[in-house]
Amino acid sequence: MRLLALCIVAALAFAAAPAHADDVGYVVPDTKIVPFTSKDGVHAFRLLIGLPRDYDKRRSERFPVIYLLDADYAFPLAQEMLRHATDRGQLKEAIVVGIGYPGGDSDLDRYVQNRTRDYTPLYNAEEQKDSGGAAAFLNLLQTELLPYVDANFRTDPHDRMIVGHSFGGLFAVYAMLSAPYVFQHYLVVSPSLWYGNKRMFSLAADYAKSHKSLRADVFYAIGSFENQDDLAMVDDLKAFDAQLTAAHLQGYHSSLMVFDGDIHNSVFPAALERGLRVLDNFAGEAAGNKLEKNRPK
Repeated sequence: MRLLALCIVAALAFAAAPAHADDVGYVVPDTKIVPFTSKDGVHAFRLLIGLPRDYDKRRSERFPVIYLLDADYAFPLAQEMLRHATDRGQLKEAIVVGIGYPGGDSDLDRYVQNRTRDYTPLYNAEEQKDSGGAAAFLNLLQTELLPYVDANFRTDPHDRMIVGHSFGGLFAVYAMLSAPYVFQHYLVVSPSLWYGNKRMFSLAADYAKSHKSLRADVFYAIGSFENQDDLAMVDDLKAFDAQLTAAHLQGYHSSLMVFDGDIHNSVFPAALERGLRVLDNFAGEAAGNKLEKNRPK
């Protein structure tokens, strides 16, 4: 009788025990991590690469590239959003390249230091001691990182998008005005246009004085609660887009959306999803037309 009771207890314990956990954890399908260091050894990155489904079997095809700043949180969102939509024929396929930093998902101080250095165009000793490296970062992208991606993956170098949020959005705007031939599409979320005494406004004015064209398809997004007492980020973004639009630069096409109820740290996922759709079929959705291909299946 005692043996039977022990057997019952053991059986119940086994039934209640969780299944053996996989120590590897979940891995986003069709992705890889590529360490990348600049030739001068100053910049170290962790490139997160997301490939289209059956990429290795489609050797004759080339794909657009979506470059993500702040990759440690943006990459899994973008890769899975794109996969979900492309599997249903609602977005064109692309290679996703997240530009992250070693330890970026575990060492917050180091992550903030690196992104502040690389994404800000001016040195700000009072507020950001690690700042002002945007020009060097942009040059590194042009001369080393993007050529590396083009040489090692089947990319279309004439179809590139950059995605940035906050300081990342600031850098995307800076890249658009400083080297507009590098990227063709810009997904700019809550850019820190206040930075450097609103330097991007004067940079845009200088650009318009010396250029007649700016070939850029841009989706701007921001949360409705991003106007605060000290920072009017919604108003700044509207004013910036209006300034470029009023310059009548040939090739500049923009769409701006304010996401109702979102704050600075909540708006990115919805803005990313909408921006990918707008920039995929820019003329249609930017003009307010509904896309027939977005019907659910």
